[in-house]
Order: sequence, then C-alpha cells, then structure tokens
Amino acid sequence: MPTKKTTSPKKQSAIKQQTISSSNEKKTNTISIFAIILTFLLFTIPIVGLVLGIIALVQINKRKEGGKGLAIASIVISSIFIVLQIIFWIFIVSLASLGDGITNGRRSFTFNKDGNSVSLGGNVSLPSGFPSDVPIYPDSKIKLSTKSDKGDYSVTLTTQDGQSKVADYYKTEMVSKGWTSGDEQALGEIGQMNAVGTYTKGDLKTTLVVLQGQNSPTTTVFITVNKSNQQ
Repeated sequence: MPTKKTTSPKKQSAIKQQTISSSNEKKTNTISIFAIILTFLLFTIPIVGLVLGIIALVQINKRKEGGKGLAIASIVISSIFIVLQIIFWIFIVSLASLGDGITNGRRSFTFNKDGNSVSLGGNVSLPSGFPSDVPIYPDSKIKLSTKSDKGDYSVTLTTQDGQSKVADYYKTEMVSKGWTSGDEQALGEIGQMNAVGTYTKGDLKTTLVVLQGQNSPTTTVFITVNKSNQQ
C-alpha cells in the first residue's frame, strides 16, 4: 500500500505562523500612496500633496491602516516644495518689478503688492490682518509669512522647544481662544516627530503641522488660515 505523506509538526507550525502573519499585515492606505506620487508629479502644485498627506494620516489613524511613512513623507516634501516655490516666485517677481513693492532688510525680504505679501528672513513680522486669536508660540522666530488678496494666511516659525511641548501648547491655546478641534494626530516616530491638527471658528479654518527632525533641536510649526469652505 502507498504510504500517505504527512507534514511534520515543525513545518505545520511554520505554515500556521506565516498564515497568521499574513492576516495581521496592515493594508496600505490608498490615499497615502497617491499623496507621495502626486507630491512629485505635481511638484508645481505642492498643496495637493500636503492636503492628501494630511487626509491620509487621518484615515490611517481611524482605520489602523499602513502607509503612515508615505503620508508623513508627502507632508514634509510638499512643505519643502511650497517654501522653494515661494522663494522662486519672490525672485521672479523681484526681477520683473525692478524693485516695485519690494523691501530688502539686513536679514529679511518683503514683497507687498495688490493685497499679496510675502516676508522671508531670520525673524519677520506677521502679515497684516493675521487673526489675533491664532497664537504664535512664545519666543519663536517667524521665518516666513504670506498673505493673499483673498485673505488666506500662512506662517512658518521655529523654536528650540520640543515637539511635544509645542503641540500641547497649541492644543490648549487654540481651544481656549474659541477654536473647535477637528481631526488631530499624535504620530509615531518614523524618522520625524510630527503633530497635525485642524481647527475651525466661524468661517475660518486653521491647520497646524508641527515637525521636529530626528536628533534636531529645532521644531518647525506651519500655520495656515483660510476660509473653511475653501480647499
């Protein structure tokens, strides 16, 4: 009679562990994949990658999906593209206008024209009309501030305090000033420490992104304020 082949207990255990591992593997969030791809394909419109990255992080946190690293990368890279794009725009405008509306300081550069303004430097001022109920972290330095003729604002500032301390400050201060907290993340350490939060008040929406590079003493805060019905 032919002998029936049997699987050894050791092999059965290995197969079982492989099956369990496969079933527990997290599904990668689809939007996080699109976010990192579009960040590079649409680098001339970096806000797309930034927004998709934030949306992906919210979904990943709620659904316990994978892809958090991709979402974080899209946010960081898009933010860098935004800064580079603004610097390039300032340079082109300065050449075209031959100094019209441009002010050069010792450590700063400011452009004002037709309701639009950009200030870049070591420690610049807030744009005129910036909402007074959006707090600026104490003793921080404003590296970049912008204002559009539609009333949209963005501010980039740096501080030597840690990310957790800065994030806790904004969580407390925004609510105390009447803002309603939306989706908020406390992301894990994947090369960087990050916190993302959205807040609404009336017809305004404020988005906060707090970044601290690994082993870096500097924390960077990106603040954007716009109409809540705008994208």
